Amino acid sequence: MRVVPVLVRLATEAAKRPFVHKGLLTELVRYGNVQAVLAHSKGRLSAAVEYYEQARRIPSLNTSIHFWLQYGIARLSLQSSIAG
Repeated sequence: MRVVPVLVRLATEAAKRPFVHKGLLTELVRYGNVQAVLAHSKGRLSAAVEYYEQARRIPSLNTSIHFWLQYGIARLSLQSSIAG
């Protein structure tokens, strides 16, 4: 089973109930947590970017500064690994 679709589904469901799951959604978006979940995945940096690419379609994340910061960190990490 692929992990990224499951993470996206969790974030989507948490976003539907922001008053109940706001903390959960914040943790699902945090780059360090995404990396921890993907730690044993092949191509984890590209998988993290894929997760953020899919998650940005969630309306509440699309307008979240925290989300975009975490997405930027993921992109920079991937870029650094490719360049280095």
